[in-house]
Amino acid sequence: MFRVGDVSTQVRSVAEIVYQCFLAAVAGSPQTLTRALFACVLFMTFPDTIPELPQAWAWPVNLLAAYDALAEIYQHALRAWDQEDADPLRLNYHLGSLEGDATQLLGAIEEDPVGSKLTEWLVQTAELIERLHTSIVSYRDGIQNQYVDKKSIYRC
Repeated sequence: MFRVGDVSTQVRSVAEIVYQCFLAAVAGSPQTLTRALFACVLFMTFPDTIPELPQAWAWPVNLLAAYDALAEIYQHALRAWDQEDADPLRLNYHLGSLEGDATQLLGAIEEDPVGSKLTEWLVQTAELIERLHTSIVSYRDGIQNQYVDKKSIYRC
């Protein structure tokens, strides 16, 4: 499981999330408020990249390429989750990348003979990607529910 580090960093991150909720409520931006509220409920903060590979081993080129691809998938999905004006279609694209490409890459690394040396890294990375996936699903569902609510209001 991803650990924020020390307690002061974790408290600061939670405080930042609560502050985002406050700013979103004041600004009146429904999408910002939705994303911030889901972050508050889930208490999820994310690092800028996936965990580094352990330094104790000279990793094969194919593993390094898989790592780079995973990092890119994660960073693109994180940017989509972090945007205030994200739309459900774009979020679905990144969910597909996390569900398909990232999962396949993690599975391939696990099956590789070198994968046995990466058990802890694989677990940390898979849990991080799963948490991001869950957050994006929640954010997307919240946006879709807003669209449904707006449409039903206009019909009245």
